[in-house]
Amino acid sequence: MRYDGLNDETFFSMRTCLPISGYEGEDTVEVSEDKCLHLNFTGGFSKVSEAHKTLVGYAVEHDIWLADRAYEVYNKDMSVDVYYVCD
Repeated sequence: MRYDGLNDETFFSMRTCLPISGYEGEDTVEVSEDKCLHLNFTGGFSKVSEAHKTLVGYAVEHDIWLADRAYEVYNKDMSVDVYYVCD
């Protein structure tokens, strides 16, 4: 999942992204960010909001400015990698 507009209190968008090996087309996007906060969350998909709260809290506590984008990568082992892009 890619979340955009997280700094907007009234609107944000969410885009589902699927990895596809060996396919290139106009509807594909390669994602690359310079700096991110990352957390591998093992508490289950339904509780992934806890990972978001932890990362945002860490950023606030350490004066790290976050962009308005975050990513969730759902893994086969039922963990979720959560990334917040740093400004």
